[in-house]
Amino acid sequence: MPYFVGEVDSECETDLSGVEKLLILKETKTNGYFDIVVKSIVKTTTRKEASNGDCVEDEKITNQDQVLKFKNGKYQ
Repeated sequence: MPYFVGEVDSECETDLSGVEKLLILKETKTNGYFDIVVKSIVKTTTRKEASNGDCVEDEKITNQDQVLKFKNGKYQ
């Protein structure tokens, strides 16, 4: 489920960011518990007014992967 936050200053000025995460169980285990891959897609959108009055939108998408392992009674 995506999670979005942002700020809108006018009809055109906007800064938004969102994160979507996917959890995948790996075949490997640490301390008897499956390792978990967290795949994150971070989307950042910025919209500003150009000198001609048009709205210009810039969108960046970043992929981040993290592996959680069970240590000391919790996933880290």
